[in-house]
Amino acid sequence: MNEAFNDRNVSSTGYYQVDIEDYPTDSWGKFKRVVDRTFKLELFCWFMGSFKRDV
Repeated sequence: MNEAFNDRNVSSTGYYQVDIEDYPTDSWGKFKRVVDRTFKLELFCWFMGSFKRDV
C-alpha cells in the first residue's frame, strides 16, 4: 500500500509548456500590465448585458 504513494509521477506526457510573457522592468510596463489585466473586453460585455437587462 505504501508503494503506491511513493510514485508521484502521474504522467510522463501530460505536461505542456505555458507561454509566459516576460515581466516588465519599468513602472510604465507594470502599469500597462495591470490595466490590461483589469480591463478586458469580456468585463465590458458582461456589464453591458447586465445594464441592458436592468434598464
